[in-house]
Amino acid sequence: MKRSWMIGLAAALVVLALGVGVAAATGNAPALTGDDEAVSGTDADRAAQVAQDYVASQGIDAQYSHVESGDEDGVAYEVEFKAPNGEVEVQVDSRFQVIKSSTEGPDDQAESDDQGNADDD
Repeated sequence: MKRSWMIGLAAALVVLALGVGVAAATGNAPALTGDDEAVSGTDADRAAQVAQDYVASQGIDAQYSHVESGDEDGVAYEVEFKAPNGEVEVQVDSRFQVIKSSTEGPDDQAESDDQGNADDD
């Protein structure tokens, strides 16, 4: 009796683990919310790609770090990069357009560079 109960529990855990793994692999895992928390999923992946393309087009030497939910009006995603001289943040709107980027070095305040790429409907 005890053995069949343990086998059932083990089978349930395997099914649960497989479900979580499939959701994460397909990009359908739920996005985390909150201040400065990394988010994931298909839209976050798309925002990261847009930001990576932007950083490369600007000749910025930086490595992708993570995507956060936006915490300013009009900003859906904040994509973070690590650079040799500090950090780079690229803000992306819900239409996956870069609207602003900023850099922050280890010894200075944030330097902003408004891009003005968002178009109004």
